[in-house]
Amino acid sequence: MSGLPSPAHGRGDEGEGSWTQTPASASLTSETRPDLKEDAMRYLVTMETIDSGEILGPAENAALLEDVVIPSLQTFSEWEKAGTIRGGLLAGRRGVAFIVDADSNEAMSDMLGSLPVWGTAEVEVTPLESIDHRLNSLKAIAQQMRG
Repeated sequence: MSGLPSPAHGRGDEGEGSWTQTPASASLTSETRPDLKEDAMRYLVTMETIDSGEILGPAENAALLEDVVIPSLQTFSEWEKAGTIRGGLLAGRRGVAFIVDADSNEAMSDMLGSLPVWGTAEVEVTPLESIDHRLNSLKAIAQQMRG
């Protein structure tokens, strides 16, 4: 599959590629994610609910919460407990932001597309460069400039 864990509530392959829990403070590295390739890519993902402008009644709102919002938040919670993502809800807004390491753009797309909220949220995915890579590059540039 994509090299990312399947949520425990039945949205994928239970067993194969299953995950052990890691502390929420653990970093997203090959130490906590042994399935990741050494050259895995890191992403910043933000998702915010799209406001359709339609006013829903209590029954429709309840269905939206039960069918889309709550299952998506459960998946985010499982991914965070498994060490797959690190993030949280956007304070005062209807959205989430998290950092995730994935083996490829396709793996990232598969992961996000598995969420019930996928069709009802605006998603922004930003590839990130590692801090160590930039630090080493800048040190080399500074040394070259000095001659």
